Amino acid sequence: WVDPTRPEQRWKFKVAGYVQEAVRSTRRFEFLKAVAKTGMPIHICGEGWQPHLYRFKNATYEGSVDMARMVELMRASRIVLNTNANFGAGSHERVFSASLAGAAVFTDHSRYYDEAFAAGEIATYRWTDLSGAASDLTALAADCGVSATTARQWLSVLEALVRPPPPSAR
Repeated sequence: WVDPTRPEQRWKFKVAGYVQEAVRSTRRFEFLKAVAKTGMPIHICGEGWQPHLYRFKNATYEGSVDMARMVELMRASRIVLNTNANFGAGSHERVFSASLAGAAVFTDHSRYYDEAFAAGEIATYRWTDLSGAASDLTALAADCGVSATTARQWLSVLEALVRPPPPSAR
């Protein structure tokens, strides 16, 4: 237990932050290495990848991009990869943005996805089985109709999530 009101315990928050970042970075990096082995072309966005790009011969490095460019990339993609890293019970906005842009999403498992989506509405993997994830991703990429189908399903789900209640229920 950490009591944030006790100054002598605040160092524990700093240590927890380092652990969280190490887990997040490791999971993202290992996932990308597994994806790279499939030979599929990928776009990598974000900072910190520069020293590792030599490992990803099939990658186009975008660096940091603003949201307008990100949406443009998502619209041009059949599949958008997502690593929640430490959102074991939640989601990242990237999953919803990619779906609205018309791309299928391949994301690591989250309890939220289990509860919010029916089987087949979202493609998930377990970071503890990255070879299985690479196989699943290859199969997803081979399914020519996946983007349009998944996008329609997601739009229905998202409409239900954001639709205001009828006036009688307000």
